[in-house]
Amino acid sequence: MLSGDLTCLSRMAFMSLDGQSVEELRRSLLLVAERIQDAADKAAHLEAAAVGVSAKPVLVDLSDDKVVLFPVVKRPVSTSPEGGAA
Repeated sequence: MLSGDLTCLSRMAFMSLDGQSVEELRRSLLLVAERIQDAADKAAHLEAAAVGVSAKPVLVDLSDDKVVLFPVVKRPVSTSPEGGAA
């Protein structure tokens, strides 16, 4: 899943920080890794909230006689002199 891929990428960024890195590069890479981990956490939250695969879509057969469509009605006409909504 996306959250797992992002977590792996974040770990790779953390592991690429070694003692010989320039301090500015270390800070930038650390910031990138933290932001990737935040995105991984958000992706995990969205994945947990997703509808399961076992959910079946609802199918309606419109050719069935039991199905009644909504009747077509005219829109109400305003009786006020300003012509506002009814």
